[in-house]
Amino acid sequence: MIGGAMNIIEMKDIKKIYSETVLKGVNLNIKSGEFVAITGASGSGKSTILNIMGLLDSQTSGEYLFDGMNVRNMTDDELANARNKKIGFIFQSFEKFILKKSSVLDNVILPLVYSDVSVCKWRQMAEDKLGIVGIKNKINSSMNQLSGGEAQRVAIARALINNPAILLADEPTGNLDTKRSKEIMEIFLRLNKRGVSIVMITHEPEIAAYASRQIIIRDGLIVGEEEEL
Repeated sequence: MIGGAMNIIEMKDIKKIYSETVLKGVNLNIKSGEFVAITGASGSGKSTILNIMGLLDSQTSGEYLFDGMNVRNMTDDELANARNKKIGFIFQSFEKFILKKSSVLDNVILPLVYSDVSVCKWRQMAEDKLGIVGIKNKINSSMNQLSGGEAQRVAIARALINNPAILLADEPTGNLDTKRSKEIMEIFLRLNKRGVSIVMITHEPEIAAYASRQIIIRDGLIVGEEEEL
């Protein structure tokens, strides 16, 4: 744990009901600067937790504070602004969220289209983030020219473009081979050392082991926790 750090996520008795109850009362705090893995079998509720954390879904009951704000009290505009500026999303199926016929640059700067950042700064910002993930030299390449691992690096760079308060990663190595998975996780470790908060869901123990804290969920409840000493 990170002594003295503020909670960026506070979940109190979070329940989520669709046709059945998916989350049955989740209590979870995540401090700024933490690297947390949420693990569990398929259908355990981990994706639902991540969607609520990312303001893509809302709880049926319970209280969720994101960066100190009660989500229930946020307007639609405030929610949209938080999603775009404070949260970076990284998905397993990253190919669904990239513009395949566009350049790496165009993909990375996409979130800036909805920001108040001056257009003249966009390329430099993209170069900075692509440098962090190790593919700055690909900035003018077409996405069609990249490998799967490189495309996921572009997705990470895009998630970082607005300097979000937290990265939320949904099975970020699920479509990659062992070598590429290790490369992506090493990027996550470097980002976390820079102070970036990360919450990642995974069903792979070897991937979860990269995190400094592991939350285990089963049947919609947190049933265990492991923390790096």
